[in-house]
Amino acid sequence: MANRLSFVVARKKILSTYKSNEKKQAVVRHIFSELGSRGGIKVMEIFNRIVPELADMVNLQSCALFAISNDLDRIILEAGYPTDGGYHSIGKTFPIGKQPVFEILLNLRDYRGDGVYEIVAPSYILVVEPQKSRLISEDFRRFCAVHNINSILYIPLDVDGDVSHVMTFDAIDQKLRYTDDEIDTFLFLGRELMKAQKIERLDDALHDFKNPAMATAGFARRLKTLIEQGGLDESREQILRYADILVEETSRLQELAMSLYSVGEAQVANLTDVLRRRFEINREAIKEQLKQNITLEEGPFDEELKVSGYMVHMERIFDNLLNNATKAIPLKGGVLSIRTYRDGDWACAEITNTGQISKEDRIKILEGEGEGRGLYITYRIVRLLKGKIDVVAGKDVTTFRIYFPIYQPS
Repeated sequence: MANRLSFVVARKKILSTYKSNEKKQAVVRHIFSELGSRGGIKVMEIFNRIVPELADMVNLQSCALFAISNDLDRIILEAGYPTDGGYHSIGKTFPIGKQPVFEILLNLRDYRGDGVYEIVAPSYILVVEPQKSRLISEDFRRFCAVHNINSILYIPLDVDGDVSHVMTFDAIDQKLRYTDDEIDTFLFLGRELMKAQKIERLDDALHDFKNPAMATAGFARRLKTLIEQGGLDESREQILRYADILVEETSRLQELAMSLYSVGEAQVANLTDVLRRRFEINREAIKEQLKQNITLEEGPFDEELKVSGYMVHMERIFDNLLNNATKAIPLKGGVLSIRTYRDGDWACAEITNTGQISKEDRIKILEGEGEGRGLYITYRIVRLLKGKIDVVAGKDVTTFRIYFPIYQPS
């Protein structure tokens, strides 16, 4: 009996290890597939391909990737599976102080429970019964009841000892425990996703360096020319204007570099001012690229459109859309125009260019599957800022409309 039992246990362990290795190989395969793609690595696509392959391990209901703010004050939802049905609201922010389980994961409070409804281990927390665990907030208990979530696994992902992200795995079954191989597989997935995210942010930053870099070079040459021509008193106003632009754009390049690690703090901004500044930078980029026969038009504008968000993100959205709109104008020339207005509770920025867009391309863009790095970056950031995109195809013109929630003071 002892020999038979030891054989069964060993066989089960071998099968578990084999299955775990299969899942790890699938994770690596998907990431390498994305690395070799022309559009560069996209974490959301990797996430949505890998998670379904893990679903059979835990009878998975859903999975989410949360980012932790630098001040350990907020949790931001960065990716979620499934993506359809409004189950996950990418960009949604939660205060950490209202989520006890996150406070324990981040060592902001000590665990004082009795271990009846949760298991707190060094590398994870398993909430066995969400409706009774005191680690789960009242709001999330209701969410679990609605979506039939009966156990939740929380896995912190750290960089140099500091937890930067947390992955959650929601199971339909009431899981009393996970095997070491299962936990190891989830940790492996998390670490690989962190590596992929760093590469993605580097790809994004390199893509978005182009416009401000070209504009900076152009304004620097103009400034040098003015100084060489003399008459500094007469050109004082122009020189100061160019100097201001150079300061702004070099600071923006610095922010883009820093966005590899963080995006700063959310702030209230005038949407019209942001769009006008990026339009001026795009004007200079057009000159640097020696593009001909492009007519630039501005307005009308709503000067009172206040929105809340990360400034570097909003600037990247407009830079990418203006760059794409410029490239879409036919060789014979055309018009590039911008305007802003209020639409109910939304602040709308509109960018229109001469050129036709196909119905298929329009649908792809609205679903976040548009070709090109710029559109992918734009779609992801708009969702993060709780905004929305619309694309309108007219007769020989294409209009992109970006909507952000109007800022409402607390």
